[in-house]
Amino acid sequence: MSIFWGKNNYDICRLNQITKLKKSYTSIGPAAIILAAVLFYTGCARMSAGMPGAGDARAAGIMSELDRANQTLVSFSGVGRLTVKRKGQIQLRERVAWVGSAPDRLSVVVFISGFPSVRFATDGKWLYLLEPRDNKPVFRQVRASVAALAQIIGIEISFEDIVALLRGRLPLAEYRTATLTPGLAGTGDELTLKKWWGTHQKIILAANDNVPISIRQYDRSGAERYRAVFEETVVVGGYKGPRHLRILAGDRGEFSLLTDRY
Repeated sequence: MSIFWGKNNYDICRLNQITKLKKSYTSIGPAAIILAAVLFYTGCARMSAGMPGAGDARAAGIMSELDRANQTLVSFSGVGRLTVKRKGQIQLRERVAWVGSAPDRLSVVVFISGFPSVRFATDGKWLYLLEPRDNKPVFRQVRASVAALAQIIGIEISFEDIVALLRGRLPLAEYRTATLTPGLAGTGDELTLKKWWGTHQKIILAANDNVPISIRQYDRSGAERYRAVFEETVVVGGYKGPRHLRILAGDRGEFSLLTDRY
C-alpha cells in the first residue's frame, strides 16, 4: 500500500530541476551517492529568537546555548532505519538514506527488500515524490506544507523543523518570554517559551545539564502539536546529532529514526 497520496501525474522534467546536494558534515561513504536528488543550497540562517526578560538570566544563557548548537552545520547525511506509525499501525519500517541542508532542504530514499524504491525530496517550496505503482514509477509534486507532511507521517510538523532536528538542533521559534522551571529530583529543568497568545514550546533539559532531551510544540488552543525526543545522541566530526530521534503526535502518528551511520 502506498504511503503517499494524490492522483495527478507530473512531468519528470520537474525533478530534473533539482541539483545534487553537496555534503559538508563528514565522510559517510556511499550514503550520499545513492541519493539521486536534491537541491542546491545556501547557508541561510534562521532569524534569532527573542531574548527572555532580564530577570531570568539563566534562561537567557540556556537559550543562547541552544541557539548556537550546531549552527555551523549546514548540510548532513546518513543511513538508518525509519519506522512510521499512524493510529498505532505500522505504515513503514524500512532502511532509509537521507541528505539535507539548512534550513529546509531534504532528500530521502526508502529501501524495500534492499533496493531503492520510494523517494521524496523537498526544496522548501515543493515536495517531489517518486514511488512504484504496478511496476511503474509515479511522479508527483505538491506544495511542501505542514499539511502535506502530515499526510505522510500523520504529524503536523514542518520540513524546516525536521531538518533542524536531524541537524541536532531544536526548532526554536520567535517567543516573547522564556521561563525556567526547576525539575524535581532526578529530572531536568523545563524551559517554557511563550508568545502573546500563550505557551508555544516547552524544552526539557537533561538532569544536572543544559543539554536538551525533548521539545514540545503547542498550537494556540494549548493542544500539543508534536513532541520530539532525542532518545540517544552521537558525536560525529565535532557535532552532536541524534542517534535515535522520535517525533510523536499522540495516536495520530509516530516517526522513529535510528541512525546507523552518518
